[in-house]
Amino acid sequence: MTSPDLCVDISDSGFGSVPNQRPAQRRILPVQPRPLYRLRRPFPQAMNTTNRARETRCWAWQFGYDIQKEDDRRWICQACIRKNTLHPRHFEADGIHNAYNHLFNDHGIRAPPGRTKGTAEKKADSKNRRPTGQRTLAESLKLDLHDPREQAIANDFIKRFDKEV
Repeated sequence: MTSPDLCVDISDSGFGSVPNQRPAQRRILPVQPRPLYRLRRPFPQAMNTTNRARETRCWAWQFGYDIQKEDDRRWICQACIRKNTLHPRHFEADGIHNAYNHLFNDHGIRAPPGRTKGTAEKKADSKNRRPTGQRTLAESLKLDLHDPREQAIANDFIKRFDKEV
């Protein structure tokens, strides 16, 4: 039997007609959860969700659907499905690092602390990182880079640096 929260009442409400003295007959139809229903459009053949033998330790699975057709197991992005994207991103389940990169690049979802990061997130972190204790020229001279005069001072200092030394 279906649970009441997954059902829709489609009985005749009698709108625009004379009210009945007897109660209306109710028909109850099961309703599929909305996000899984949206999977049918881009992946009509692969509507079998997989039954894994054990839990996955990868954090990306909580942001995607695990579907399978025969031996092909895929991860499909939940955020793309929720956005109703015409072609939601999907990757083979064996190469989950592509899913890490997709979540970071397209949706801004970062890896939880202490968990495996994708290459895109690692690259973004390394570009923004300075060695500990190193300050920029503007920080050390306490310059406001929004002020054109102080910006000119910073540019003058930068021009005088010798890259060879």
